Amino acid sequence: MRLIDAYRNAHPDDPRSDDEILNLYEKTFGTERLAQAGFEEFAKPEQTPPQSPSPDWEALERYNRIADASLIGELGRGLETGYYGLKASLGSTGAMIGRVLEEPELEKGGMATYHQAVQDMAQIEPPAVGKITEVGGPREFGLWAARKTGELAPIMAGGVALSAAGKVAGTGLGALALGTKSPHIGEVAVATALLPDLLYNLALTQNYAELIDSGADPVSALKAQVYNLPAAALFSIMQIRAATKAMANLKQSLPPGTPPPPTAIKAITEQAIKSGPTHLLLGESGMLVSEAGRMLAESYATNKIPSHEEIWNRLVDAAAAGGLIGAGMTAFEAGSAGIGRAMRPAEKPGRYQKR
Repeated sequence: MRLIDAYRNAHPDDPRSDDEILNLYEKTFGTERLAQAGFEEFAKPEQTPPQSPSPDWEALERYNRIADASLIGELGRGLETGYYGLKASLGSTGAMIGRVLEEPELEKGGMATYHQAVQDMAQIEPPAVGKITEVGGPREFGLWAARKTGELAPIMAGGVALSAAGKVAGTGLGALALGTKSPHIGEVAVATALLPDLLYNLALTQNYAELIDSGADPVSALKAQVYNLPAAALFSIMQIRAATKAMANLKQSLPPGTPPPPTAIKAITEQAIKSGPTHLLLGESGMLVSEAGRMLAESYATNKIPSHEEIWNRLVDAAAAGGLIGAGMTAFEAGSAGIGRAMRPAEKPGRYQKR
């Protein structure tokens, strides 16, 4: 199969020369991979390229997307996808609440919002690399990570912001109810932040409308949401933890007698080392539990059991996305530590030296 002929058929208006196009593919994928894919331009003389009656359009279009993609473009489309995904989740939540409250108009409006958001997402250019299992090199990993980061950023940022707002409100309520010197104010603040954050994450992890569109009856779709509770709890713990630590970092709070890091870079490094393992664990666990919960909900509500291959692929993708979430939360905490240290007044020489 000749790559250039297949490309010209798919993109007749591309003004670039054949050599420019071939060089772009070679630079992006490497000669060996293109030869293995059956493109005879890249086969060695002793190789007989596989004969194909027609071009593999799906593979070719994927090659084209990767060749033309940029990190900024993938990040931007990921953010757009994340926005519509958030909108779809809120619409689905509205439909679920309408069903529970027996309010047909609310349920109908929620489903309409969900369907419109799904249609809007379908108009976005598909990802250059949609699954972690499709990654074949550093460039492809970068494109995948940029798109996935864009998709997840609005959701996680919303949770952290909600957690921070809940903690501020809880601190004020605790001080009013218990007195400003009470040692239990922090507990009140966490409890105040936990409930709205848990509801927020449950709204994002639930798949009520998706199950309804898959043919599930409403009662089964509602009952199936219990499988999404553990993931919502894990994400809430991660977001509240990140918000709490970032607020402490920005207020430059340190235990009595603890010397601050000498520089902002040192503060960033120390915070990343401390927080990284915990956030990676929470991110991986949250995404794996979330994907497992969704599959259990689908199986319960629709009586359809996914194949072993589908289960494996979905869990691998979830684990990879969880790693990105953990890295993002670690960067958030570390950044707040660096900013807090940069804002801290210079310490007096010898203040923390032992006497």
